[in-house]
Amino acid sequence: MFDAITLAGVDYDLKVQDSATGKRYTLCKNDEVIEIVSMDKDFTDKLIDAIERTKEE
Repeated sequence: MFDAITLAGVDYDLKVQDSATGKRYTLCKNDEVIEIVSMDKDFTDKLIDAIERTKEE
């Protein structure tokens, strides 16, 4: 099961997938996977870092 959340306008999507070990969050840009993260205390920082890395490319 996937849910999508639009981030930063329309440039990024955050897809949520339920698995046996918990939820995984996939950050995508233009349907390309940028980062896969799990929810923890550094979740927001990981997403911001991944977005910043794609801006540098």
